[in-house]
Amino acid sequence: MSGRWQSPFPQPPGLRHIEDFGAVPIYLGADQDQANPSLRTANTSAINAAFEWVLDQPNGAELEVGPGIYLTNGFTGIDVAADLNVNLIMRGLSEWSSIRSNNLSESTLGFRTSAGNLRGIEVHNLVLRGGREGLSLRQCCYNTFNRVWLWGSRDAGVVSEVGASNNFHRCRFDEGAQGTGSGTTADALVFTSCEDTLSDCTFGEYSGGAIFNGGANSLDNCSFRDTFTQRAQWYSNVDGSLINQAANLLPMKAGIILWQGSLSLNNCHGKAAHRLISAFRAYELSINGAQIATDTDRDFEGFIDVRTGGGTKLALKISGSQFIWKGGKSGFFVADPDNALEHAMIDAQLVVYAGSTMTALSSSAPALLNPGSEDNLVVTKTFPR
Repeated sequence: MSGRWQSPFPQPPGLRHIEDFGAVPIYLGADQDQANPSLRTANTSAINAAFEWVLDQPNGAELEVGPGIYLTNGFTGIDVAADLNVNLIMRGLSEWSSIRSNNLSESTLGFRTSAGNLRGIEVHNLVLRGGREGLSLRQCCYNTFNRVWLWGSRDAGVVSEVGASNNFHRCRFDEGAQGTGSGTTADALVFTSCEDTLSDCTFGEYSGGAIFNGGANSLDNCSFRDTFTQRAQWYSNVDGSLINQAANLLPMKAGIILWQGSLSLNNCHGKAAHRLISAFRAYELSINGAQIATDTDRDFEGFIDVRTGGGTKLALKISGSQFIWKGGKSGFFVADPDNALEHAMIDAQLVVYAGSTMTALSSSAPALLNPGSEDNLVVTKTFPR
């Protein structure tokens, strides 16, 4: 029996605390990086034992994670070759219920299968720090990740592959690779062949970029602060190898990279560094109700950069949005180097401060703006500083 507080009431049969399996936390102010190597090993085994217990319950179960930092040195989670309705609820009991790994070759927490799908997983109110990625998902469907804080992983906060109908709600992405000693910066997330939704999520300073590789995803009511792609490589649990797209994606330096596939942004707001979106060989991009300003401290180039290839043509729709340009040099609203935009629908207001110049549309795509057309309307206003 651990020394944690015990309820005077009997525990429901489907509820356990990870300390019931031998996990022991440390607390803020302790040496989180180097101390207690034996505790890291013990916690890794204990947390995995808790997940094994969940899988043995016929109706699923709930795991509690107490206040404090549970140090680990390897993968914790579920990795099986089975199609499962997991019926797991994993819940942190404080704002600082944290699992922190110092193993940069494995994910801190993962839910993965190589056969069918994993369904019915809920993770609430948990900090995931360190690891190759904070959260790794493979073939997960109909799951919820609520108030999960991803912080300081080597490659990305979340790497999800072949997912559908997962909801990431009020999640927070901050400071990729800070404090891991890897000497690199990470990206916020990589979704490959997913059809998922991120709602009310925050992409904070130094969080890295969000990479969407194929699939059809949605960002709703999300906020951005000075985010841009910084690593663009990740480990694939489908391919079993490192995927390195740095040469293709890093030059596009954007808060969001849509690499193939489609993406919908609804009521998103914040600041953009370098570029807001780079759409690379993508199919559909819809932006509705956005309010995005430039960051005057960054080398901002433009808001939406379209790069096509292989015959792809982007279907672009922007409605009810405002883009505020505060830079001190020329920049673009929509750049289309390959002149692939056709019949785009744009209803947006561009606010440009005096002393700056924004090109509404690149010279290679004059057909994008058709003056007098109800489909294509860009209103530009200039204000003194």
